[in-house]
Amino acid sequence: MVAVVPLLVSLAGLSTAVFQVLKPRLPPYAITVIKLPMPSWVDGQIMTQLHADVKLHNDNFVAIDVHSLAFDLFYPDLGGELTHIGRVFDGQKKYRTEECLAEMECRILRGLDKPLWALQARSDFGVQDNVFASLSLWGLAKTFLSILSNLIKGGGHLVIPTTGVMQIKASSSTPVTMSMICDNSLNIWTMALVGVDCSLNSLDVGWLEINGSIDKLQEEVLANLKANATGGVLANHKAHAGTEKKIEQVWKTLHRGVSRTTEKVAA
Repeated sequence: MVAVVPLLVSLAGLSTAVFQVLKPRLPPYAITVIKLPMPSWVDGQIMTQLHADVKLHNDNFVAIDVHSLAFDLFYPDLGGELTHIGRVFDGQKKYRTEECLAEMECRILRGLDKPLWALQARSDFGVQDNVFASLSLWGLAKTFLSILSNLIKGGGHLVIPTTGVMQIKASSSTPVTMSMICDNSLNIWTMALVGVDCSLNSLDVGWLEINGSIDKLQEEVLANLKANATGGVLANHKAHAGTEKKIEQVWKTLHRGVSRTTEKVAA
């Protein structure tokens, strides 16, 4: 019985070590706007379609298919208060309702089972694609002087905090919803947004409703995070209690699913 205790401790340590190797890594990304059409006024917001060059690197040991995404953009005003200034989302997001996802005919008709982007394990990914942006007139007006001041100080560079929610599938099998908080560098001259640092905020098995998820995350960020002197927020971000443990459990489940799929293929 005494010998069992060191064995259990060793197994727990091995499990933790394996997770540190296989733990989820958020893909580094760069999004460069190639074409910026004239915006339009829709429901009190400025809307536009962006043709962009998207580059990502998937450093995980599993392939990731991105099926839908939405990102919120923030900026601090002159008083340092974080303000929501816009949202970026994929062109299919408005069709990915719970009703349509539940109906096979609707999903096939709208091609919702096909991923937007397919990221192979431990590989680079690049594509030119269209995304949509809605800008908050109130948010931009509130932060205009702060943005202008920091553009001048930074020589055309800004630190832009973002939150994001993505519906993905790991190795084309398990649907997962992930959310993240990032600090980004925006070069106003090249219109390139580069992820500088990101924190995985949540990982849930199944596809949560993306509009509700991104709205909830926006509320949490505005209520709890403050921008630092550079405009970033991650230095002041602390994950909720138990979040890392939940992420670890979900990620281990995904890897077990991948292992079983590989074993079936081999057989």
